[in-house]
Amino acid sequence: MASCNYLNHLEQSMETVALEIEGMTCGGCAASIEKMLYGVAGVQTAAVTLNGGRAEVTFDPRQTSADALTAVVTDAGYGAHLAGSSTAGQRPVAEPAGGA
Repeated sequence: MASCNYLNHLEQSMETVALEIEGMTCGGCAASIEKMLYGVAGVQTAAVTLNGGRAEVTFDPRQTSADALTAVVTDAGYGAHLAGSSTAGQRPVAEPAGGA
């Protein structure tokens, strides 16, 4: 019975996010992104669809975050943001040395 309670606790502590991904041109792109997401510690499931330009990822928030998952995709050269976010594919721009 204790193992059942432990599994229920794990399921309840997981989070699921949807990422909108830009720049995928083929099924290989989607497969590569899915593989990268599965490589992040704490990711339980990752499903990337080429046609929808979307990924759904379930993860343990004690091990990773939605921002970290987005960074994995953008670091690979794709645009990515949380679904519903207005920062499509954007990364922070560094300020020029010496200020404006």
